[in-house]
Amino acid sequence: MAWVDTGEGRLQVLVDGARPTPGTPGRLVTRTLDDEAVDMFSADEQ
Repeated sequence: MAWVDTGEGRLQVLVDGARPTPGTPGRLVTRTLDDEAVDMFSADEQ
């Protein structure tokens, strides 16, 4: 889990991959888990 700042406010979301350090650039992506759409943070490649 990670906190992500968005234009709509701060969200707590699942992380796709290793836990990011604060300030890690990335984006929210939608994945399907058990037929449910879930927003996840995906860090940009470095």
